[in-house]
Amino acid sequence: MDMCIIAGDFNFSDGWKEDKAISSFTDIWKTGVKHFSKWANEEMRDTGFTMPTTERFPAWRPDHIVYKYKNKQV
Repeated sequence: MDMCIIAGDFNFSDGWKEDKAISSFTDIWKTGVKHFSKWANEEMRDTGFTMPTTERFPAWRPDHIVYKYKNKQV
């Protein structure tokens, strides 16, 4: 089975034009946000953002862990 995992600070958030670069991958946060609820604050759980709203910036999520299987059978 061929697999690719990419993790890091991508400097873009969901829905930004750059997000298309990883659109063929599965985003672990989007599929598993309920599992992170023990440490995620309410804003994170409700929106998926990992960078909270501040006085200067809206909430966003630059951090991604994405994966792709060549053969979807696991």
